[in-house]
Amino acid sequence: MHNTKTPLRIWFWAAYLMTTDKRGLSALLLQRQFALRRYETAWMMLHKFRRAMVNLAREPLHGEVEIDDTWIGGAQAGLRGSRRLKGRKAALVLVAVEKRGSATGRARMAVIPDFKGATLLAFLKQNVAPGSTVYTDGLKSFTGLQEAGFQHMPRIQPLRGDLRKGAKSVVPLADRAIGNLQQWLIGTHHGVSRGQLQVYLDEFVFRHNRRKQPWVVARGCRWLKVETQNINVPACRFYAKQGCVLGAIHRFAYPDYPNEAQLLWYKDLAGQTG
Repeated sequence: MHNTKTPLRIWFWAAYLMTTDKRGLSALLLQRQFALRRYETAWMMLHKFRRAMVNLAREPLHGEVEIDDTWIGGAQAGLRGSRRLKGRKAALVLVAVEKRGSATGRARMAVIPDFKGATLLAFLKQNVAPGSTVYTDGLKSFTGLQEAGFQHMPRIQPLRGDLRKGAKSVVPLADRAIGNLQQWLIGTHHGVSRGQLQVYLDEFVFRHNRRKQPWVVARGCRWLKVETQNINVPACRFYAKQGCVLGAIHRFAYPDYPNEAQLLWYKDLAGQTG
């Protein structure tokens, strides 16, 4: 915002509207809302916010993670096979989603140039913690994940026609995230260019990873603090497994129970939602 000619009031309103509306905010709508002269001004403002949505110190995905790929850009006549790259106008996107039981955890998405094993492995090393269990389809490019330190669980994906008829996907959570992404791109932005797709993916991931913590975003909370006692060992183990850090011990917090100490655990929500 350095040397900007746009009033700061509009910058703050734009940031508020962009982060509080679950559908997001298009540049055209922002231009109309604040009667901006040029569409490019609104587009530039939103792009600056999108670039700020990536936390470089965010924690990688961990535990059980589903991986899948998709094309963003619509069907193209004359192309055979979903893996064909030559002549393809659509962008290839790789998606990783945490499994939390039957629910979806955090996600990562990136535009990639090809299906080569080195490309896929580089994405996983950047976004998934070593030792995680990775579920993929039967693409041969994933064969090196076991040697790279991941627990690889490849499965044969049913044909597209069978999926339409009700067959179950081997990576259902990743497929659900892909479907939500496509609907969001079309519904809010009416499609985006291939060259700018990555920043829109970053915005979608930012929203996806914070969808269950609206109160955190609204109030600007950074830390979660929970209390337990030293005698509650199962609770301590659970908090530690969830990424909490023991921050304080108070030996005299319970006067009526001198053998019990108060333990305060802290969790960095900024790192968890990134």
